[in-house]
Amino acid sequence: MLGQCDRQIEPETVAKNSKRFTTMDSADTIVRCDDCSMRSHGILKDVPDEVFEHISCCMTGYKFPAKHLIFLEGNPCDQLGSIRKGQVKLSKQGENGKTQIIGSVGPGFIIGWEAFRGKPYQSTAETLTEVELCMTTREKIVDQMREFPDLALGLVGFLCYWIAELEQKMLHLGTFSTRQRLAAYLLSAYESEECFGDKGSVQLILSRQEIADTLGMAKETLIRLLAKFAEKGVVTLDGSCIVIDDPQKLSQILSASI
Repeated sequence: MLGQCDRQIEPETVAKNSKRFTTMDSADTIVRCDDCSMRSHGILKDVPDEVFEHISCCMTGYKFPAKHLIFLEGNPCDQLGSIRKGQVKLSKQGENGKTQIIGSVGPGFIIGWEAFRGKPYQSTAETLTEVELCMTTREKIVDQMREFPDLALGLVGFLCYWIAELEQKMLHLGTFSTRQRLAAYLLSAYESEECFGDKGSVQLILSRQEIADTLGMAKETLIRLLAKFAEKGVVTLDGSCIVIDDPQKLSQILSASI
């Protein structure tokens, strides 16, 4: 909670189906809601302190290890939550049985929004890193939204942002060349929570194959483009780590000026 209150993460199961949710790894982990990512850049960033404290009381914190399924596409959606820490991969199963990666999301992002519609989960969520997630039920959050309109406005703002992101991705896939798509992806990672270390070092959490799937290209095409970017001094490759040497050149590639 806010201020002087600390809330201890409870080591309990949050859903009947153990395939969707797991127990907490550590019973002595403390969640402080006042320094949560939702407070700094999530849907609760603009609500008054007293409202934030009240809303945080209906949230329960959980910790998931890396490479763990949080929920599966098609399963009943009875909970939603906000990512407090870490990265989560969202994917969907295509009609041909191939998994299509929607993308990776991080702190402040809401997953399980389908709970508002009473529909099954529309995607599968898997942790890429250790993840801290604050969960609540549809009933609790709807009650809070009725009482605190600022929360409802924050959620509407998040949904507008997510729709805009999906529209932008559709634009990239439909009109951008493969090199432009890669440039856009690297710039996005450079400016997001995936950026670690000094001098623009970006730790790519997704594998090369997963990045290629996300960008709608073959893995071989991705590897070839990365090598070309490295030759031109745009990036430096070091295993899974990519150093953005010249973000301006990436922007120029994105605008097709070079």
